[in-house]
Amino acid sequence: MLNRLGLGQLVCIGIPEEGISSEYKAFLKEYRPGNFIIFKRNTLGGRDALRELTNGLKESLRSLGLPPPFICVDQEGGPVCRLSGPHWPSLPSMEELAKARNPVDKTREAARATARILKDVGINVNLAPVLDLKVPGDPPVLDNRTFSGDPKEVAFLGSEYISTMQEQGVLAVGKHYPGIGGLSQDPHEKVAISKRDQRGIKEGLIPFEAAIKKGVFGLMTSHVVFPFLDPGRMATFSSVIAEKLLRNRLGFRGILFTDDLFMGAIKGNVPMEHAAAKALRAGHDILLFCHGVEESALSMDSLEKWMETDDLLKKRVLEGTERIVGQKRRMLKE
Repeated sequence: MLNRLGLGQLVCIGIPEEGISSEYKAFLKEYRPGNFIIFKRNTLGGRDALRELTNGLKESLRSLGLPPPFICVDQEGGPVCRLSGPHWPSLPSMEELAKARNPVDKTREAARATARILKDVGINVNLAPVLDLKVPGDPPVLDNRTFSGDPKEVAFLGSEYISTMQEQGVLAVGKHYPGIGGLSQDPHEKVAISKRDQRGIKEGLIPFEAAIKKGVFGLMTSHVVFPFLDPGRMATFSSVIAEKLLRNRLGFRGILFTDDLFMGAIKGNVPMEHAAAKALRAGHDILLFCHGVEESALSMDSLEKWMETDDLLKKRVLEGTERIVGQKRRMLKE
């Protein structure tokens, strides 16, 4: 049933440090996940080992008669680079790019360099750039990861990064829609509340609107509550934010990712067997399960069970599968 309804296409799964073990092969065969995410633990062997891993993932799905996977990574530059020394060169952070003497040239150069690094090892999706605005007094979660606090500057440089990277054959995912900033705490640990008012929300959306116009492949939400938009619901579970605002008003037609559903903000507040279904109902296309094969399997089992009686969830799964498979046919040359 999982394969027939395409549920596996809607998840992006982490890979254990040991790679494609016999246990992981069994997981792939049973659950047929359609997408993967690379972390530092998968890069320790260097270029050849990582290339062998990504080729193995593609071949595993091919042997199961599935479409090629989106293989994703957080390669932002600066403090967030999963592919780093000693095997790969360092990359400047978004903040460093904005402060360079020629920020546009440096941004394009960094995007080209990043695309070359990722293509060389078989990675086709970069979960970057960060399109959030720098807000004084925020938790350190965004330190050095944002271009600046100027929405027009972030919109311009972010769009240059996106178009350059996608021209080089690596798909970009802007984050964290609708623009985190003015946070109460780090969403990696607990549910964060955004203190932004109407004006702050409008400014935070400017870079994402520019990215949509530039044809960005994907966007990622965050485990943050925006009371002005939808009191009481984090963006992960908000159809107001993910569907009404993003799809209907802003006209986004790309792939919408959740942030990692194993983060503290989720695990400490929502049972995992409910979180995935809630995120899909809200309008997301791809769910990030970054750690733990057993937890990923449990979440997918729960999704399949929910679908038996939840017509809205079934509708979302079918819509998301069609959108993802369509994007793969257009964008992946495997």
